[in-house]
Amino acid sequence: MILVGRVEAPDPMSAATPAEFVDRLVELRLWSGQPSMRMLRQLGGSRRTPRGDEIAALAPSTVSWMLSGKGLPKLPRLEFIESYVTACAAFCGRQESEIASYLDRWRQAWRALAGATKSPADAPPDSAAPGPEAEAAPREYSRAAVRRPALLPADGPFVARRNQLRILDSLLPNGSADRASGPLTIATISGMAGIGKTALAVHWAHRVAARFPDGQLYVNLRGFAPSGAPMPAAEAVRDFIEALCPPTERIPTDPAAQVARYRSLLAGRRVLLVLDNARDAEQVRPLLPGSASCLVLVTSRNRLTGLVAEHGARPVPLDLFTRAEADELLRDRLGPERVLADRAGLDDLARHCARLPLATAIAAARAAVDPHRSLTGLAAELADVPARLTALDTGDPNTTLRSVFSWSYRALSTEAQRLFRLLGLYPGPGVSVPVAASLLGLPVADARRMLSELTEVNLLTEDTPGRFTLHDLLGAYAAELAEAHEAGAERRTAQRRVLDHFLHTAQRADLRLNPQRDRAPLAPALPGVTVAELADADAAVGWFTAEAAAALALIEFAGRHGFHSQAHQLAWLLATFLDQRGRWDDEVASQLHAVAAAQRVGDRVAETRAQRTLAHAYGRLRRFEEAHTHARRSLDLATEAGDDAGRANAYIRIAYLYEDENRPADTIDAAERALELFRRTGNRSGQADTLNLIGWCHALLARYDEALSRCSAAYQLHREIGSVRGEAAALDSLGYSRHQLGEYAQAVDCFQDALQRYEALGGFRPEEVDVLVHLGDSYRALGTEDRARGAWQRAVDLLAETDTPDHPYAERLRIELGHASATG
Repeated sequence: MILVGRVEAPDPMSAATPAEFVDRLVELRLWSGQPSMRMLRQLGGSRRTPRGDEIAALAPSTVSWMLSGKGLPKLPRLEFIESYVTACAAFCGRQESEIASYLDRWRQAWRALAGATKSPADAPPDSAAPGPEAEAAPREYSRAAVRRPALLPADGPFVARRNQLRILDSLLPNGSADRASGPLTIATISGMAGIGKTALAVHWAHRVAARFPDGQLYVNLRGFAPSGAPMPAAEAVRDFIEALCPPTERIPTDPAAQVARYRSLLAGRRVLLVLDNARDAEQVRPLLPGSASCLVLVTSRNRLTGLVAEHGARPVPLDLFTRAEADELLRDRLGPERVLADRAGLDDLARHCARLPLATAIAAARAAVDPHRSLTGLAAELADVPARLTALDTGDPNTTLRSVFSWSYRALSTEAQRLFRLLGLYPGPGVSVPVAASLLGLPVADARRMLSELTEVNLLTEDTPGRFTLHDLLGAYAAELAEAHEAGAERRTAQRRVLDHFLHTAQRADLRLNPQRDRAPLAPALPGVTVAELADADAAVGWFTAEAAAALALIEFAGRHGFHSQAHQLAWLLATFLDQRGRWDDEVASQLHAVAAAQRVGDRVAETRAQRTLAHAYGRLRRFEEAHTHARRSLDLATEAGDDAGRANAYIRIAYLYEDENRPADTIDAAERALELFRRTGNRSGQADTLNLIGWCHALLARYDEALSRCSAAYQLHREIGSVRGEAAALDSLGYSRHQLGEYAQAVDCFQDALQRYEALGGFRPEEVDVLVHLGDSYRALGTEDRARGAWQRAVDLLAETDTPDHPYAERLRIELGHASATG
């Protein structure tokens, strides 16, 4: 016998029937390295037909006919066997002596079967058709009977998913491609529960069924099913063998032999296999054919990365519908007349279903079975997220969202199940690894492993590295599970740990952005809380940028759930970032929650702080009447409490409001009161800031000597206390006064020194825009227009980089640069 490596060639003497003999022929091609049809034609030489024509002995049509078993129960002609065996053995590099010995075994096997079965030799397609005696021959298992299993489920209504359909179409061979060799084509459709994986797979399979004339196989592997028990791969293999073979065929009992038989049956055939609802790659591997002529489509809630890595499977991930796709489904199910009659209701319906295809289909079905009900009325039922799962209950476990979600949940490890439940308690729009670790009270490494498990089964989506999103409806389901399975004390402790994570990390971040700011003491974090390390101001800005939306949601959540101290503390720690980013509407919303929370716990100091922060945000929004109301309320609270520090901060806030209203004289009066109180309480940072404000306003009133005196004193005090940001602000004020005095070169020096300090701070520096504008003015006064334009362009770039188009200088910069461009 011939050996390739350690693998023995197929033994034709093991064939007991013509069908098994043909099986050995198929196996021989696989064993020899799967030579292409073109290669077999070249190696096989030629033969003469009964009419005397010389043709290829192994023409592709002849080989396909013989290996497909279409001529069974007749044996292939002996001359075909001789050419085919010789070509296969030669392809894998065998010597002539080896080939001759091996070929003798094939001749012996052929003659033994021909004599035992009295079976005439089969004629290739170019010969005369078989005579009537072939029809009368005893019926052995016929490979021709392994034809056209059509097991696909019915194709239902289908919309959208055009990009995914194009990807799947691209996997089909073109008309001239030889699919008898090369790697097996596999596509894996993955996504969360209810995303439409099966619908896409079945729809596409029906579209391309004609491209697979030898049949379409389908199996639901029950990887995520109500029973909780996935189908064993061996059971699926046996089912496929039964679908491919007639009832009289004996199926091997050994699982390995069954897999071998299954692959032999598919060898050389163009069959489409749909392996639906797979649990993991391990369940799928035994079901993969050995023949490249087949195509395999796998659906799973898992991402099946093992198949992608090992077998080169093409991943086809499914995401939520776009808004347009959700509308398309609703229009398709409800008809254009009903949609046009209640467009607002349609929009609300699509929004409440959160673009999940199954939820959208259920809502459409409810509307369809009750044609007299308005879409607006149905949408109103879905408005409440906790009640939405009930409103979308169909009574059918195969389509009810709770049931469908539960199949994924039950497949998780116990630890991952707990994390999923606790995520239902978290109100943020995205989950970071430290947040998950704090929810669990476990190390980051454990949380990362559980997040990966949830992501693998598409219960979470990793939108950016390290940040995960839980779909709204899955969040509602997780919250129900938390209510049912987590004790009330544990739920509250988990929520407290998350709040502690945000409070203590925000405190670190705020300290990086504004080191001289007043600090409110925090209670120690609970055990198990992860606090992020932030190396510098840039890291602080990065953390605030990523977590601001979650922090804002947590402030409102904390107030609703009785964490009142945490609510006003988090709002205070978020204020600097929101102010620097120009997010004053968010600052107003968070501080209104802070005022309410402080009032509920009777914390007058916290309310005073929140009132004046509200005043600042309203002032930035140019809503001065409301700003003064809150500033005066802050002053009143501090006065009633005998709190000189609070009074000082209230007066300086009033002073800044006057400055925003272009009332420099009133600004100086309020600031002088603040300065006196800051001196009385020993607040040197407050003194320095106030001195600079007073000096600035003197400059606005053209009192430049007084301005230089006050601003110089502010600069010196900031240097003594180590406030780099304060130094930069004082240098900007000094430069402005020098410019107004005509001392343009000295002004440039001041502005350059200020910029160096702002740049050294890192992070987002909104004050830098002001300095760059002033620097450009001084450069223009010196006659260096190019440098002026360069400074102003840097200011414009900074505004674009930080997304602050409404900055007070934005319009002036556009005018200046436009003018400079036109005259330059």
